[in-house]
Amino acid sequence: LQGLLRERGLSSTGDYLFGAIGLNRLYTQSGTTGNPILFAVIFVLAGLVVGLVATLVFNLPMVVGFIAFFVVGFVLPLLVLRRARNKRILKFARQLPDALDMIVRSLKAGHPTSVAISLVSREMPDPIGTEFGIV
Repeated sequence: LQGLLRERGLSSTGDYLFGAIGLNRLYTQSGTTGNPILFAVIFVLAGLVVGLVATLVFNLPMVVGFIAFFVVGFVLPLLVLRRARNKRILKFARQLPDALDMIVRSLKAGHPTSVAISLVSREMPDPIGTEFGIV
């Protein structure tokens, strides 16, 4: 459980590791693994490079470089995370009937609820297996 929480950018208590709650929630819901701060730093640095290249190499006005920096550094990561989250939610919705069927069969076989949920977390692929593993 601790490994799953760390992988999702959560502390052992389930709190987010750094302050931007909305961004943390989006990062977690997208299923992106790794350090969320590193994710943000990579995009900000990429935005900085794009902005500098636009300004220095292509001799575009400073405003265009700043807009390029803003779009690549701040808007693009949000779009990437939202798209990943939406794809993950759709995949979760497609897997949910199979997971519920597995739980029902397990309960009919006499297993306790915790064992049925654990079975889903072990046997089902991501994202539903991972989410049931956190529960």
